[in-house]
This record gives sequence, structure tokens and C-alpha cells, in this order.
Amino acid sequence: MYEPAEDSYLLKETIQEHFKQRAELCEQNTQFSTLDMGTGSGILANQLAELCEQVIAVEINQETINEIKNKLNKKIKLIQSNLFEKIPKQKFDLITFNPPYLPKGDYPEDEELTSGKTGLNTTIEFLKQAKEYLTKNGTILFIASSLAKLDLLEKTMKELKYEFKQIKKKHISFEDIIVYEAKINH
Repeated sequence: MYEPAEDSYLLKETIQEHFKQRAELCEQNTQFSTLDMGTGSGILANQLAELCEQVIAVEINQETINEIKNKLNKKIKLIQSNLFEKIPKQKFDLITFNPPYLPKGDYPEDEELTSGKTGLNTTIEFLKQAKEYLTKNGTILFIASSLAKLDLLEKTMKELKYEFKQIKKKHISFEDIIVYEAKINH
């Protein structure tokens, strides 16, 4: 299981800020739905559960699911899935994702941290699939690393017709951890 680190805490802080900005919308829409992809320790899913009623947490690793299921807020629905493979066809107002984001080869060969030579294999596949699961005004908040091929990431998001921006950045020893916000470009 991926233990929370600087990237998890940065995304958690961003989620809190996102909800402060959208508090009125959340109050008006009691059906505000969120999905935490690759939930790992469940820290982000638990944060979402404090802020809204409908939370789905997705994790690929069954051992991780067994380890965290009793640590999650009871209103969180936990699903084992490889990205959106087993997610019911529904729309979410917010999707969060802290993917493996380091390029393979230069860093520890840990599946929880690396994603192909660019560091983006998982993220790009996620972004291709996520579009079908976002509400009209839905938002994706996800983590990337300055060590990944960010030009490829941004080119791919443009091709997939996302509106996106870097909304938070934190320097940690050898890299910058970046939070991206992405929305469907209508």
C-alpha cells in the first residue's frame, strides 16, 4: 500500500480548497458525487467523505483493499478495479487521482511510484477514460511530477479536449509535485 507522503497531503489540501470554492454548489446539490481513483491508504477518500455524501474509492490491489476497508468512512463505496474497468457508468462532479508518476529506470522500481518511461502511462490512460465519467461541470484533480514528460501530458490533454492548468506546486528534494486541474472543454 502506498503510504501518504507529500504528494498525498498536497492533493488533500487542494481538495479542501476546491470544496471551499464550491461550497455553495455542494450545499445546493446534495447529490454531489466524487470518485477517488487509486485510493491507496484512503486518505483522499476519507477527506472527500468529510466534504460530501457520495464517495467511491477505487483501488486495483486487493491486499490494499483488505488493509484499508475498515479504515474508511462508512459512506465510502470501495471498488476493486483497474482504472474505470469496473466502475458503474455514472457521472462524477469531482474525480481525484494520485497516480504512479515517476519515469521508470531512473528511480526505484516500485509499481506504486513508476509508470512507464515517461512517468505518464497510467495518467494518460486514466485521462482517456475519465472523460466519460465527468459531469458537464465536473473537475479532475490529479498529481504529476516535474520528472515526468509534462509536455507530453499537456499535449495529450489538449488532444483529449481538456481545459487544464497547474493549480498547485510543491518542491520536494529532487522534483516538483504538481496538482493539475482538468475539465472537459465543451
